[in-house]
Amino acid sequence: AFTTSEGLLLCPVLGRLFGTAWQPSGYTSNTWQRCNSNSVAASFPNAPFSYHAKASYLSNVPQCERVFGADVRAADVSVAMHNCGSVGGSIAFFGEVNMDEVTLDLVLSYLRARSPVRPPTACAIQTGLRASVRQQQPRAADRSCEYTGIAIA
Repeated sequence: AFTTSEGLLLCPVLGRLFGTAWQPSGYTSNTWQRCNSNSVAASFPNAPFSYHAKASYLSNVPQCERVFGADVRAADVSVAMHNCGSVGGSIAFFGEVNMDEVTLDLVLSYLRARSPVRPPTACAIQTGLRASVRQQQPRAADRSCEYTGIAIA
């Protein structure tokens, strides 16, 4: 999961490393809507139908890789996902610049859905120069843990 306030700088690197066609496009405050219900349902369970955020957005994102865009048929995409590797790997781009709670929930949802194992006990959340740690909260019913924190580099 790539979260960034300088997301447009990542496009060339992601293209070289993972073969994405994504191009840097712009920055705006917008209401971002689900673009691809299949990828959203599988990799972003419980994702909202839309959310409002300031984001760096991408263009040249294939239809099947669009997750949230300026509208349903959006060419401008704030969240994109690209499947890669031979064992079901994927990368996701999150262009929202303020790391609001809805974006953190989207990243966590993606990591939970696409990770083969659970993350470590405590995960750091780092946005800019601020960092905090949220501990896992045990569920009373099954004593497994619900993770309330994620790692963002």
